[in-house]
Amino acid sequence: MPPSRLQRHDVSRLTDRQHEVLRVAVDLGYYQEPREATHDEIAAATGLSETTVSEHLRKIEATVFSSLHVGTTDR
Repeated sequence: MPPSRLQRHDVSRLTDRQHEVLRVAVDLGYYQEPREATHDEIAAATGLSETTVSEHLRKIEATVFSSLHVGTTDR
């Protein structure tokens, strides 16, 4: 799936708060290699707790990755 289609489809399923956390995470370099931001820094920038940021990032990643349908195997 082309990135633009993935972006439109799956990112649109995120809540407004998840969009905000994702935008801040990307802006701060959370998804850079090496990682340039921590959950604590994202929390400070969004006014959320570190635990809440962690939960949002897990849900964001689950939403996006679940749609990739990468060759899964039955176990």
